[in-house]
Amino acid sequence: MNGKAFFADGTPITNVQISFQPMDDVPAGSGKISDKGDFTAKLAPGKYAVYFPQNDKATPAEAAAYEKIPANYRAASKDFTVDVKSGSALEIKLK
Repeated sequence: MNGKAFFADGTPITNVQISFQPMDDVPAGSGKISDKGDFTAKLAPGKYAVYFPQNDKATPAEAAAYEKIPANYRAASKDFTVDVKSGSALEIKLK
C-alpha cells in the first residue's frame, strides 16, 4: 500500500514512522515516511487507527520531525482511522 501523509495545512509530514493499528481482524502495519511525505506499508483491506510512534533510534533530524507531530497523533486512537481498500493509495491528513 502506497500513500502520502500531510499536516492539516497540507504540508507533507516527513521523516517519521507511521503505524496502522487494525480495528478489524487483520495484521498491523507500519512504514517510514520519506522526506517528500510518501510511505509504503504492507496492509490488508480493513479499518485501521493511524498513529506516529516515536523512533528510539531516530537521527537528530528525524527526532526534530517527530516533534512537529501533534501529541494526539502519537498513539493509536479510534478517533483517527482510515479504511484501506485493495489497490487504492492512501492519503493521510491530520485534522
